[in-house]
Amino acid sequence: MQFEFGDVTEEAIDITALDQYLSNGSVAASTGNFVKQALEDDEVYVIVATLDARQISVAASGEGNVGVNVDVPVIQQIVGAKVAVSSGSSSSSKVTYTSTVTPLSFGLKVVRLIFKDGEYTTLKPEGVIGAEAIESPAGFGPDVPTEI
Repeated sequence: MQFEFGDVTEEAIDITALDQYLSNGSVAASTGNFVKQALEDDEVYVIVATLDARQISVAASGEGNVGVNVDVPVIQQIVGAKVAVSSGSSSSSKVTYTSTVTPLSFGLKVVRLIFKDGEYTTLKPEGVIGAEAIESPAGFGPDVPTEI
């Protein structure tokens, strides 16, 4: 499979501000047992950045580099009206998804919340999900390629 991303942007929050906000808060007494246990087990994550594209193209091929036929009307029905789906021709194996409202997210940067005895202590960066090939030490970085 080959992916191409067009009109790529990054949306991010300030991790320091998130840390300060969580440090000043407390877990509400009315919070259910499931959430309290998830917090104690450090199983709560926060998305702190996304990589978004207005357009994502996907080309698929089978064995011997032979293109795979796709049914664009079926794909369009699945993704809904807010995303336009197109193909170069009826026999093309390349499908392009174009957002008609908001960008399509294809990569996430997350942090894990660390709690001890019901109190927030810190957050731990967990890296990038879905866009590992374009991660930089400072995050996604300004030089995001449009093809990986």
